[in-house]
Amino acid sequence: MPWIHVEDVAGIILHAIESPDISGPLNAVAPQAITNSEFTTAFSRSMCRFAPFPVPGFVFNTLLGEERGRMLTHQPKIVPQRTLDSGYKFIYSDIKSACTDCVKWS
Repeated sequence: MPWIHVEDVAGIILHAIESPDISGPLNAVAPQAITNSEFTTAFSRSMCRFAPFPVPGFVFNTLLGEERGRMLTHQPKIVPQRTLDSGYKFIYSDIKSACTDCVKWS
């Protein structure tokens, strides 16, 4: 599933504003694609909590409806190639460091 840390969203916007040679859209998504299981593991470890298993897809479908649930469980792989080619350096390019940073503010 695609993800991005809020500091990188702001960083990409600022990078695009400050770089006169950039035109058109930039994908604001981290370069590391992850699964629901990888997210659950990284987030639970950053909170020093035990997560025995990721949330099953049927739970999302039940709570959010099938269409919205499917949006969370069947994401396309998005690569921020133009963002990387433009010279932007991600602050949080891996899920572990992003989750660790987010948890320290809670």
